[in-house]
Amino acid sequence: VIDWFLIFITMPLVNPLFWFIMAKQFGIEKYNTEYPNQYEAERKIIIDAIGDEVIEIQHIGSSAVPGLSGKPIIDIAVLVDSAEKAESLVKKLGEIGYELDMEAFSSERHFFRKYGEKNFHLSLAYANQGSFWHRQIIFRDILLTNDEARQKYDALKLKLISDDPSGGKDYIEGKSAFINQMLNI
Repeated sequence: VIDWFLIFITMPLVNPLFWFIMAKQFGIEKYNTEYPNQYEAERKIIIDAIGDEVIEIQHIGSSAVPGLSGKPIIDIAVLVDSAEKAESLVKKLGEIGYELDMEAFSSERHFFRKYGEKNFHLSLAYANQGSFWHRQIIFRDILLTNDEARQKYDALKLKLISDDPSGGKDYIEGKSAFINQMLNI
């Protein structure tokens, strides 16, 4: 019997080609040390466009955690007053390349995508509704300060993407279960 979990934990250490295959086939890459710089540059663009409406802006997701593999996408969370305020910012964000993704829209956030040479996901979280903002920040901080949690999450993501190369429902649900466990939800 092959222990795929063990293979995925040790494969990157044994075979550098593993990362090339994962990046090309599944969109998973090793952490890129340029992510913080890419975030800062995009943060400035966002602030220039909607800064008067921003309560806070944070780098979240895998690209915010050194050593964590993930999709080559910079995740950014912006805290605004309300869903109504977020709605009023859709046009301004469109002017800097962000497209509203209605399928990922929720009662806690407006979700945008910006793809090009560098890829970004932007969540406008509502200060007056939901806990999206707090969950994202707390989970990011757990991964930044807890090596064991970061390593487990990294191994889980690699296993999930091997089981669901589309990065679809099973991948997302598997990650969500881990995140909820870490947040004691």
